[in-house]
Amino acid sequence: MYCKYEKYLINMKINMKNMELDNIGLPVDPILQSEPKLFSTRDIYLASVLVTMDIPLYNLDFTTEGRESKRIGIFVFLDTPELRKIEQDYFNIPDFKVDIKKYTMNMKSLKSRTNNSYKQLPY
Repeated sequence: MYCKYEKYLINMKINMKNMELDNIGLPVDPILQSEPKLFSTRDIYLASVLVTMDIPLYNLDFTTEGRESKRIGIFVFLDTPELRKIEQDYFNIPDFKVDIKKYTMNMKSLKSRTNNSYKQLPY
């Protein structure tokens, strides 16, 4: 069976002494390092929770939707296990708690960034 990383794995075994190590001593995968996994959501409430829980916003994108070509903001984060755990807790735990002042401030900030970015787009 062919593995798309087969050549990389063979080279990794041969050149193990020359590879860089990450902070826990594992070889750094140059294939995965070059293209990070991203998590995106249109849900401003979830995005506000993620920012409140110290997950940094990676990018703010836009898409058009509907007959009127309404622009919708898409919040993009780096996909990490911590982010996935917060997302699952947010949707599955009825009494999920965050600092309400920080959450409200982050929501206002995200709304402001979305509106300001939307106005700056040329199309």
